[in-house]
Amino acid sequence: MSLFQDNLQYTHWLPPEVINLQEASDSSDVGRLEQSAVRIPTFWPDRPSLWFAQAESFFVLSNVTSERTNFNYVISQLEYRHVAEVEDIIIEPPTDEPYTTLKSELVRRLSSSRDQRVR
Repeated sequence: MSLFQDNLQYTHWLPPEVINLQEASDSSDVGRLEQSAVRIPTFWPDRPSLWFAQAESFFVLSNVTSERTNFNYVISQLEYRHVAEVEDIIIEPPTDEPYTTLKSELVRRLSSSRDQRVR
């Protein structure tokens, strides 16, 4: 049994927002286990750039550096209409920089939607 599997048996009772277990994606850290607790607020569609700035502060404080983990945290805080806005990215996440792509596209698409409503 790997360290990852061993650790899961002792933490399976914790709610997902309290602990996140993942194997590091960096090749120099293969097999290393990262544990972190991150509680980010529900997404603010009227101020997406500000929301991402705050979420990134939580990621830094919790030592979460994985693009994929950040991507998953963001998805978990989106309401249906915002998930639908970036459905293509969620269904087929890019292998390189999934969080960065999701962030830039969500901000861009919500900004253009807001601009169209104002007109």
